[in-house]
Amino acid sequence: MINPSFHLFQLQKIDLKIDALTKRLGEIDRIRSDNSARMALVQSLTAKTDALTVQKSIYAEIDTRVNAKKMKIEQSESSLYGGSIKNPKELQDLQSEIRSLKQSQSALEDEEIQAMLDIEEIEKEISSLEKTLQEFDARLNEQYSILFTEESEKKTEIEKLSHERKAVLDQINPENLTLYQSLRKSKNGIALATIEDGCCTVCGTTLTPADCQTAKSPTKMATCASCGRILYAG
Repeated sequence: MINPSFHLFQLQKIDLKIDALTKRLGEIDRIRSDNSARMALVQSLTAKTDALTVQKSIYAEIDTRVNAKKMKIEQSESSLYGGSIKNPKELQDLQSEIRSLKQSQSALEDEEIQAMLDIEEIEKEISSLEKTLQEFDARLNEQYSILFTEESEKKTEIEKLSHERKAVLDQINPENLTLYQSLRKSKNGIALATIEDGCCTVCGTTLTPADCQTAKSPTKMATCASCGRILYAG
């Protein structure tokens, strides 16, 4: 006959595998739900798009003012050269006004050119961000595909291990199972420790010969006097 700890040790191996698989499934879920990097790109793109709208409005406003200046200059020049004004003083004032209007028009045209350059710069930035987002989404979709496959494999493995676990449970009496479950909760998932060179492999305590012998008994189980875990002699 074998020691009762044998089936408990088999159960622990299965449970630790299920623990690791379940932990990985949680990591996969967190990775898929974390969209902070993509949101940052989208927010940057949205900000640049808004900035482009504002800049186009600025350009349109300047362009309207430039056209108004042009019309005013044309009207003034028409009056100047139309022959309707005979008074030298009025002609001089009109010439002065036209010079002032042209200077103002020139300054506005410089602003208009700068506004156009600013629009082109923002459009380049938007194009770059759109490309980055497109590439990011492509990588993200590829990663999701890999994670989906891994998730499916992990779930299949857990299902297989669950069947194996049930078969092992049938070999364990309720009292020993209760002890095992209690130790699992209190000992960070490790209810059993193997014996190596007369020592507990978890806490390293040197075991008594009696404990080592009991761990091999077909009817009794031994526990480590230091960490309290069930001892498995192998």
